[in-house]
Amino acid sequence: MVYKVSLENYFLKLRRLLLFSLVLLALVPVACTESKTKLDKVPVIITRKAIEFFKDGKPKLQELYSSQNGELVLFGFEELYPSGKIKITGKYTSDRKREGLWESFYEDGQAWSIGSFSKGVESGEKKVWYPNGKLRYKGEIKNDKPIGLWEFWDKKGKKTLKKY
Repeated sequence: MVYKVSLENYFLKLRRLLLFSLVLLALVPVACTESKTKLDKVPVIITRKAIEFFKDGKPKLQELYSSQNGELVLFGFEELYPSGKIKITGKYTSDRKREGLWESFYEDGQAWSIGSFSKGVESGEKKVWYPNGKLRYKGEIKNDKPIGLWEFWDKKGKKTLKKY
């Protein structure tokens, strides 16, 4: 149970760090250019554009944009549950390929999976959890394929290994 709380705290901190990093990246161009007007605060606005909807009209898929030099620039994606809670989120490249850390969540907010992408290709450590917060499996991915030794746990906690 302590592990579950620590894992939840880890992902909460990770999501906050990701959001802070995106905000900071949006501010860097403003901070590095001279301006004739004094700027006390520079508001960073994230614009969400719904690109698919549920039957009741609520957003299902959203693209995330930030304002850079007066233009809206695509930087991320969210898939939502009908309740409005985030199901999947991550960053995009300008050509809409997955980039960096991508996370998915159960509807109650519990972590479901986490993985890293580069130009739309998954590479790095992959972890997937059961709805109760216990680890289901983990391993390394390279070029969208599992490699090396993977660890799997059944719902009772029994561990098995598989080599790829």
